[in-house]
Amino acid sequence: MSYPVRLSVFAMNSSLKITACAAVLVSLTVVGTTAVSTAL
Repeated sequence: MSYPVRLSVFAMNSSLKITACAAVLVSLTVVGTTAVSTAL
């Protein structure tokens, strides 16, 4: 594999990881907020 291809694949992978982490954080926040408002 050439260097630019490897670099773009690496960038795509890291952005996917960042997106996945953000999605997990958002869903956890939503679940937490729902649980708190249900408890109240």
